[in-house]
Formats: sequence, structure tokens, C-alpha cells
Amino acid sequence: MTRIASQFRARVAGMAARLRHDCTALRRDRRGMSMIMAGFAIIPIAGAVALAYDTSQAYLVKNRLSVAVDAAALAGGRVFFESTRDTDIRNYFNANFPPGYLHSTELSFTIQEDQGRGEITVTASMQVPTTFIRVLGIDSVTVNATSTTTRETSLLDAVLAIDVSGSMRSSVPGESTSRIEAARIAATELVNILYGDPPSPNFRLGVVPWGGKVNVTDYGTTFGQDSMGNPLPLPVGNGTPGVDAYWA
Repeated sequence: MTRIASQFRARVAGMAARLRHDCTALRRDRRGMSMIMAGFAIIPIAGAVALAYDTSQAYLVKNRLSVAVDAAALAGGRVFFESTRDTDIRNYFNANFPPGYLHSTELSFTIQEDQGRGEITVTASMQVPTTFIRVLGIDSVTVNATSTTTRETSLLDAVLAIDVSGSMRSSVPGESTSRIEAARIAATELVNILYGDPPSPNFRLGVVPWGGKVNVTDYGTTFGQDSMGNPLPLPVGNGTPGVDAYWA
């Protein structure tokens, strides 16, 4: 019995020694390490590639969306007071961002106006489906773009020069209306077009009736008067010797 126990202990000791030797050899063996490291590294590398692809898709949609929103806002600024303004804005947006671009889906499209400031703000939101990062539970990415256009109000000065000499009393060829009457009608229509309805406070129209000569003053302010407040003379005889220009 003692002999059997001794043999068993010897075998166990031998097996333990061989196991220690094999473990030591395995620990010191460097063969195949590159494959093992590549196997561990391929997981984060694949994740980075997948993230880069889905991110690039979202970036492309974001870039195209920004261009479309800018174009739409600029179009709205040009037709700020037109009844078809919102339709024009939408058409410009659709022309620059086709529906379904890169499989994106429109979430919202809004147009906000501030007539006091002359501003139009266009905002759009798109949902971009993902491809690889769905495994992380992210099925889509939302991108937004906003653009604001401000309509600048600039001052406009215009001068209307009208011939009031005696030659304007003759009739327009082929019509019974005199030249001065036709000029008066045309001037009235021009003033109504330029001033608009309601009239613009940023527009000034100077009227210069002339015959043989004209005295253009610096700061006329009242219709029918010169810059000094004196009444302007009316045409007399066959011509007007000279009058002051004035602002209407």
C-alpha cells in the first residue's frame, strides 16, 4: 500500500513538473503574437470604420442642408413682401435639397419672419439613417440647419426732370393729349410706383422742371417751394426762364 502511494505521488509530481514546464514555455514563446494582437485590435478598428462611415453620411446631409437653407433664406429676402414668398422659399429649398437625399427623411421645415427687423429665418431638420452603428442601438442621426436673412433698408434719392417749356404744349403725334399732359400722367405713375403703398419713408424724389435754365438748390424740402420757403414760379408764356429744383 505504501508502495502504491509512493508511485501515485511520483506520477502527480511528474505531471505537475511537466505542466509547469509547458506553461513556462508557452509564456516565453513569441510565435503568433501578431495574429493574436490583430485579432484583439480588429474589433475597435471595425467600430471606428463603421462610426466614420455613418458620421460622413450625416456630415454630407448636414452640408447639403445648410446650402439649401441658405439659398431658401436668400430667396425669401428678395421677395419679402410678396404673397408667394413662402412658396418661393420652399421651391428654392427643394431645388437644392432633393427629397430623400442620401435616404434622409424630413422632420421639420419652418419659416419665421420679423417684419419689424426685416428678417426671415428658415430652419430645417433631417433624419439620417445609420448603417453600421445600428448594432449599438443608434438607428438614425438628426441634423439641423438654420439661416437668417436680413433685408437691408437703404435710402434712395431720385430726381425727375420735366421739360415745361412752350414746346410741351403741342400734342403727342397721333393723340389729342399734349406733351405736358402726357408728362404729368407719366410722372404721377412713376411717383406712385416708386413710393409704393404704403409710401416708403426711405425714398425721396426730387422734381426739376426746366425750360431755358434751372437753379438746383441744396436742400429743398416742401412741394412747391424752394429751399428758402419761397413759392416756385409757374410756367409763363412760351417757356420758363428759371426755377428752383425741389424735393417732393
